[in-house]
Amino acid sequence: MTDNKIIKALECCGSPYNRCLECPLCETERVKCITEMSANALNLINRQEAEIDFVISSKNLAEASINKLKVEIDLAKAFHQEAVAERDLLSIKLKKAKTEIERLQKENEILSANADNAFQEGLNENRELFKEEVEKDIKAEAIKEFVESLKTIAMVVQIGPDPKKKHKVVTAEGIDTIAKKWLGDTNAEA
Repeated sequence: MTDNKIIKALECCGSPYNRCLECPLCETERVKCITEMSANALNLINRQEAEIDFVISSKNLAEASINKLKVEIDLAKAFHQEAVAERDLLSIKLKKAKTEIERLQKENEILSANADNAFQEGLNENRELFKEEVEKDIKAEAIKEFVESLKTIAMVVQIGPDPKKKHKVVTAEGIDTIAKKWLGDTNAEA
């Protein structure tokens, strides 16, 4: 029997007017009708109580889940606030680090420029000292070679009657010859 028929039978039997003809259980005897209706009604009540208990249990589970979700939401909010605070702190540290990097880059540029200038000045100074030393050495070497060249064209001349008084002499023509050899024809005679 359906729930609607059980409810209709209860309404008929519970009515102060005789409504047995409207009752879905009317085909049976009255005592049997009431017994069958009572059993069906008890079964309906028990099923509905079980459904109500199930709904209440489901509601309680849903409320527990909602409360658990609320706690998780609160934890997530707290975690989010902590993450935002940490992000803000890291942002401040990053700005400070960028400022420090810029300062160090500028300082490095100044130090690098100073080092370049000092290196260039030292290089120039050493170049001048080296140039002076090399020029002295070149001049000294050139004079030695010139003197050696003069010695090769020098003539031994005896001055006076004493044979021990011999001197080497270089003539002007000999000097011109060596100068032409060293300097070329254009600068030989001065």
